Amino acid sequence: MSCEKTDLTSKLLIANKILNQNLDSIRTIEEWALKLDINTKLFSRMYLKHFGITCKKAMVHIRIQKACELLKYSNDLKCYEIALLIGLSDEYALYKYLKRHTGKSPSYFKKKRTEKTDIDNY
Repeated sequence: MSCEKTDLTSKLLIANKILNQNLDSIRTIEEWALKLDINTKLFSRMYLKHFGITCKKAMVHIRIQKACELLKYSNDLKCYEIALLIGLSDEYALYKYLKRHTGKSPSYFKKKRTEKTDIDNY
């Protein structure tokens, strides 16, 4: 395996961690690839090949997972703060994002704090 291919593979392995740590500032695949210092098209192709899902779907999944986690476990965070932490503009954007991708509102996940919910499925 060439050194360049090994470097790309190692970057792919940390890609999700980088996104998770920078959800507030990474809003596009281009920004994600830039954080990894990889060409956007190459990154998208290799990510799909390595993980079996598109970068876009992975971004949505990670963003939803983080939002649901924060809604469920952070009693002191307001919806607008959670929205900002995951790279959305405000609580209305968070509401629309969750509703579009999960079919549920932020209050659904907040109400389920003491129960096992759909959070584990996102």
